[in-house]
Amino acid sequence: FGFWAANSHVSDFQSAYATHFILDAAESGYPVNHVLKKRAMSYMQHLAENPGDTLGQARVSAYAIYLLTRNGVVTTNQLTSLRTHVGERFGKSWVTDLTGIYMAAAYKMLRLDGKADSLIGKSKLGQEKSVDYSTYYDPLVRDAQLLYVLSRHFPERLRKLKGEDVLALVKPVALGSYNTISSSYTILALSAYADSVGNVSMTEAAVSEILKDGKERPLVLPQGLFPTVEFTPEASGIKIQSSSDNILFYQVTQAGFEVKTPDKALTEGIEVQREYRSLEGKVLKSLQVGSEVAVHLKVRALKRDSIGDIAIVDLLPGGFEVVLDSDVRSNPKTTLQTDYVDVREDRVVVYANVESSAKEFVYHIRATNKGSFTVPPIFAEAMYDPTVQALSLGDKIEVTGTQ
Repeated sequence: FGFWAANSHVSDFQSAYATHFILDAAESGYPVNHVLKKRAMSYMQHLAENPGDTLGQARVSAYAIYLLTRNGVVTTNQLTSLRTHVGERFGKSWVTDLTGIYMAAAYKMLRLDGKADSLIGKSKLGQEKSVDYSTYYDPLVRDAQLLYVLSRHFPERLRKLKGEDVLALVKPVALGSYNTISSSYTILALSAYADSVGNVSMTEAAVSEILKDGKERPLVLPQGLFPTVEFTPEASGIKIQSSSDNILFYQVTQAGFEVKTPDKALTEGIEVQREYRSLEGKVLKSLQVGSEVAVHLKVRALKRDSIGDIAIVDLLPGGFEVVLDSDVRSNPKTTLQTDYVDVREDRVVVYANVESSAKEFVYHIRATNKGSFTVPPIFAEAMYDPTVQALSLGDKIEVTGTQ
């Protein structure tokens, strides 16, 4: 599967991840093109037989073996070869890694219960694991896939888990320490966990909102495993009670926009800046309707030589549009090496690797309405490392008269 498009720029992990999605979709009753599935499995066969030189590559190979086994392929030879390979190269570090967890699941499906139980018994939720975002691996990814494997293939071990064990998985989510990969794996894991636990009556749970005067107002929960209920703006707190022995999870969500722009820039691992300039290079604070503006986005890494997989989100002010007849993706003044550029109606999103020396991305916008407009802050973050992010200050720009 192509990294950004249907081309030869691929990631083996992402190909395995997409194949996993295809298998789960097919099992859930969604229509999956048989040619697509067949070709995906052919590539998994290639990955299963090529474990590579690093633990990250071996992990993808184990992932591929697991998926092949899920699809009915007898993978005994690949498992034997991979086990020898990782044992010789990585000592025992692979055992509690996802490498060992995927292999244990494959053994279980092949009815090699002794090998499966011996291997999976070494892995526990919450074990300390190193972070390697270059291979899309962190403790939450590992724990989520462990819970998923236990739920699907080792239900007898799942029943022995305590509430504290599952909370070890949920804690990083509550702290905001997740990304697109780890959050999707967590959803997958909790879904498999819920399926394994079975139907649970929500009549054992009660929710009420606490008003500012301290009084409680009951909120009626609908039936179902994931009931949703709205609370009012008068609520100063929410009270949740449960008499069930099952673990109860809850989520509180709010939506909206910041009333004020930030008054302080954020620089956590990276730094971003933006300037609006005339086509002659002069910094602009005002312009006329119909005028074209060159947007100069500057970004650099702090305390590191480079950081990969950075997303830079530049929201346009109201009354402006991207000039699409200029080549947004290859402006001659751009010095930032981009992986992909996504031009949308209200923003431009740039994906790139960022270096310690400042680089620029340049594109053009045009003023379409007159007025005084807020220039939103520019935001950047590492897509897989939640500790790396930056936010610039907002600004104002005036658009006057006709050109």
